[in-house]
Amino acid sequence: MSQVETFGFDKARLVGVYNKDDCDVLAPMQLPLYVDETLMMVVQFEDQVSKKWSAVHSSKREYNEFLRKYNSLDVTQLNESCGINERDLFVSLPQLVSCVGCRRAVEHLFQQVQKSDNSVYESIRVTPSGWLDISPSFKNNPKKLYHLFHCVRPKLKLFLESLRKKNKRCLFHSLKLQKSTDFSIENKPNLPKWCNCSVIDVWDQMCQECREEITMIDCGGFIETMNQYLKKHRFCSECKAKVHRAFQILTGEVDYRKEPGFSSAIYQGLKSCNATTTSDDSSTESKHIHVCCERSYIVHMLMQANAEMEGGRKERHAKTTDIAQEEVCMCIALYLHQRLHRLWHQKLTHEQTWLTLFYLGIEACWQNFEMAVQDKIGIGRMEALCEELEMEEKVKESKLEKKRMKRKRQKKKKENKPSDCVAVNEEVCRVEHGNVVKKCAEHGSGESLATFHSCLLDMLEDDESCECSQNGTSDNESPPELTQEEIEDFERNRTEIEAERFRLRERFRQDFQKFVGAANNEQ
Repeated sequence: MSQVETFGFDKARLVGVYNKDDCDVLAPMQLPLYVDETLMMVVQFEDQVSKKWSAVHSSKREYNEFLRKYNSLDVTQLNESCGINERDLFVSLPQLVSCVGCRRAVEHLFQQVQKSDNSVYESIRVTPSGWLDISPSFKNNPKKLYHLFHCVRPKLKLFLESLRKKNKRCLFHSLKLQKSTDFSIENKPNLPKWCNCSVIDVWDQMCQECREEITMIDCGGFIETMNQYLKKHRFCSECKAKVHRAFQILTGEVDYRKEPGFSSAIYQGLKSCNATTTSDDSSTESKHIHVCCERSYIVHMLMQANAEMEGGRKERHAKTTDIAQEEVCMCIALYLHQRLHRLWHQKLTHEQTWLTLFYLGIEACWQNFEMAVQDKIGIGRMEALCEELEMEEKVKESKLEKKRMKRKRQKKKKENKPSDCVAVNEEVCRVEHGNVVKKCAEHGSGESLATFHSCLLDMLEDDESCECSQNGTSDNESPPELTQEEIEDFERNRTEIEAERFRLRERFRQDFQKFVGAANNEQ
């Protein structure tokens, strides 16, 4: 796949921890990100649409056509056409987005942006009443609006289509991607080429506050992970007790000085603490394990967890304290890997939802803009196409009608023709041209034939017609009526038609002179 334009959404950073109770005020281009029941972070997006619009080289012809449409609308019509309400946007949502998870996420994000006071996009905005429209800085500038409709919109469509799968579920809402055990530490072989983001890359995009928060492990949730690990590898009851006692040493419940075989180096980078949480009239104490936030230590823990996930279900034992300590560290690595993978998945899904709502807003505004221009200018593109098809059908019908009339005249002429050819020197047809009356013979030989030839030559030179040329047309039959468009087309091309007619007449006269000369020589 060629390089896909992401407009900066893949450069989103985690800039802080979000606390609902404190009612933190978010800055522009920031959104809260749900990680789990105990943790929410703040995502800082980077919208590069406004930064790149001046560097785009557009087609002059396409821009002039767009400028003609843009100038055809007044200020009120432009404001109405470059916006859409919430109900109409959600009606068009299933037609543009096939993934059910993406549709639900877009609806939730729209309502979230609608209630927030900060702006999440630079080029579009959502009002508290549910009205989505183009920002004034883009709407009042035709070059920016052209860039948004004709450069950004097609690239966004291609990007979002690259995420879709055959089963109509997008990549990030598939069940397989949500399982951390199905992927390696890097995750890159399982993702498209444009998504150069792994678990450790998300770690690099976090601020120090977020790193400290994500590496603070709650002991209550960790015990569940440790019990699942012990059950998976079928530890005996004695070994389970050793592992639990090693964990109690880490939390400070058991004095490590009284445990033979204890190694303090194994727990290096880990420390425990007791935190007190107050709510209304009650206070609760909770124990936590803090993991070292150095990048090299985190990479080591993730590699350790990755090796465990690829190892399978092997039976294990922990007969000594130091081995039990290593098993506790393994459980911490697994818990940390699961939490970072959940953060990685939530971040990418949130970024995709942010981009999908951005595309939906631009697509809906572009469609409304085109409809407003069609209503203002006149016949739209579909109506013009239908009219063109109807015109082609009329031309075909006209040609078929002319062929039928021609066959009808030929048939009538054959019915009126005598059975044997008889000289009709006495039968003449009269050709009136001013005050002069001329005669021509249809059949004959000798002197009458020569007279016929000379008569036709004189008629060609004088631009006259013979009545016998109209034998196939009845008096009551009227010529086919011409449409106004055919008449206008003839008037535009009158000079060329007359010149072509003159050339054909001259050619026909010359050819007929040759034919008359050859006929006279034969006689």
